[in-house]
Parts: sequence; C-alpha cells; structure tokens
Amino acid sequence: MKRFTYLTQLLVIAFLGFNIISCSTEDDNGPSKGPEAPEDNLPEEAKAFLGYWENQGNKGGNFVFFEDGICWMTPLSSSSSNKYSHISGYWTYDNLTQILATTTNEWQWQVTLSNSEAWAGVSLGSSTVQTFEKEKDPLILLKIILWSSSWKESADSTLNINYYQSFTTSSDDKYTSDFSGFNIDQTINLGTARYLEVLEDETENDYTFKYNLREYSYLGSGGNSFTGYWTRYSTKVIGSGKVTLNNPLNSTKSELVFTGFINKTMQRITTQD
Repeated sequence: MKRFTYLTQLLVIAFLGFNIISCSTEDDNGPSKGPEAPEDNLPEEAKAFLGYWENQGNKGGNFVFFEDGICWMTPLSSSSSNKYSHISGYWTYDNLTQILATTTNEWQWQVTLSNSEAWAGVSLGSSTVQTFEKEKDPLILLKIILWSSSWKESADSTLNINYYQSFTTSSDDKYTSDFSGFNIDQTINLGTARYLEVLEDETENDYTFKYNLREYSYLGSGGNSFTGYWTRYSTKVIGSGKVTLNNPLNSTKSELVFTGFINKTMQRITTQD
C-alpha cells in the first residue's frame, strides 16, 4: 500500500511539473503560430534594400525590392514608352557573403557599399561595379505598381490598368491641356472613362495622390469627328478624387483605396506577374 501511495505521489508531481512547463512556455512565447510570411523572416540587413533603386549606369535595369521576396526590374530609359513596365523575379541578400542575388536575368552583386541613399556592388556576371540610388518620389513607384495590373474589390468589381500614354497636340487651338495616364477597362461602372491620370497631391512623400478619370475622342476644327492632320484630342475629366496605395513595398498585398468619384478599396491581383 505504501508503495502504491508513493507511486501515486510521483505521478501527481510529474503531472504538475508538466503543466507548469507548458504554462510557462505559452506565457513566454504566446500561443503557437502558423508559418510566417516571407516579410516576417526578412533579415534586418536585407531591409536596407527595400524600395525602388535607379541604376546609375547604362547596363541592366532599375530595381524594386519588395518585402515579400519579389523583385521587379524596370527599363533604364525614363523616356521609353514602356518606362513603367517590369520583369518579375525573386531576390535575397546574404549578410555573411554580402551577395545580393536576383532571378531577374540572373543579376547578382557582391555588395561593397550600402546606406539609405545608395548601394554599390560588383556584378558577378561581368566583374564591373554598378551603383544604384534610392528613388524617393512615391508617385514613380505607384506608376510602376499600376502598370499592366488588375485590381479587385469583388468578382464583379475589377479595374484593369493597362499601359501609360501621353496625349499632346501640336496646335495652339487645344481642346484640353496635355496629360499622361493609364488606359483602363473595368467591370465597375465608370461611365465613359478611358484613362486614369494620377498626380501628386498637396502632401508629398506619402502614398496618397490625386486622380482624374478622363475620356478621349478625336475632334476636328469644328468640333466634329474628323481624321487627318487636323485631328485633336478631347480629354474631358469626368471624375476625380484621392487614391491611397497601402502596403507599397509588398507586391502581393498592395491595396488601392479610392475616394471621390470611385469609392472602393481594391486588392491587387497578382496572377499576372
């Protein structure tokens, strides 16, 4: 009987000890979590490269490094018709080897300098030094993110943003001022809108901007449909408001919040990349 009582006491002590350890573990670390997102595992050293970087040379491209491990390479020339287009890939940075690697055309560098304004590295493909400077204008990053993208509020409420165009006229007899914008199509009702124009608002260095929705038609000197040398653009503004880009450095969680003529919150559809 004594032996049975002794064994019982040992089991009770062991059970209580297990409970104490379990409670302590939960209190210290919190409840167990699911798999972390890539941005949760991003090393501090890699975070210095987040953002849009302009190549100061004439080879390769400009780069956007996102916190979800995605990178985009954009054309070098700011005057090209596809200046906001991109090639999508993945990127990583190893602090031990100081190698910044991407899958976009296999660009990789041994980084020799890095700060908040610029970084430089030796290209592992050509052994040449390349230098990149941080682009601080949020509007440029917005236009890169908008290029050839789709945004969805629901299955019957999508906005497809296509390519960037500039509308100009060589005549002094202008119907409207020149403008540049993205051509669009949509399942939401935006009337006769054909183009989305985005502009900086009164507060710079943030991700809230002004937008105009414009239509266009070809007009002759008398205001009628016309073709040939005297053709002019009529680019009437049919609606305007503000748009905010949330999660600008996360390619898979970007969000557009429209107010004004459009009053919607839309998530980026990432299947196109």
